[in-house]
Amino acid sequence: MKNSNDACQLALRRKALDKSHDELAELLLKLRDPEDGNMSIPTIANNFCLLIELATRHFQEQERYLARIDFPDTLHHQELHDQILSNAANMCASLLSGELGEIEMLRRRAVKIFEDHLRTEDRKIADFTAPGSTRKN
Repeated sequence: MKNSNDACQLALRRKALDKSHDELAELLLKLRDPEDGNMSIPTIANNFCLLIELATRHFQEQERYLARIDFPDTLHHQELHDQILSNAANMCASLLSGELGEIEMLRRRAVKIFEDHLRTEDRKIADFTAPGSTRKN
């Protein structure tokens, strides 16, 4: 880190990432476990569009953060983001023309893709930035 201003900016970026993680997790929970046990097609579609929007913003901010901290697997992580968003776009197209059974399958699949990424790949970033990690500054 060059100076305290850089450290402050990095801390603010990290806080913004944590907030967007929370927003994504909250929306994923809504999609995974609807409050009333069932979710209408328009509600699924709206939540799915919101999920893509939130994920896109989160991924962009996270990629800037990874570059700043010299995360060793940044390129691979960016490729995973691209794959997720591509899959989400394909699911969204299917969602708009699909039947209820297909929509339920797409809802569950989308939740799994995003949750798996947050649990595995984003966990690597948390481990890398944890106090006492072996990362190089």
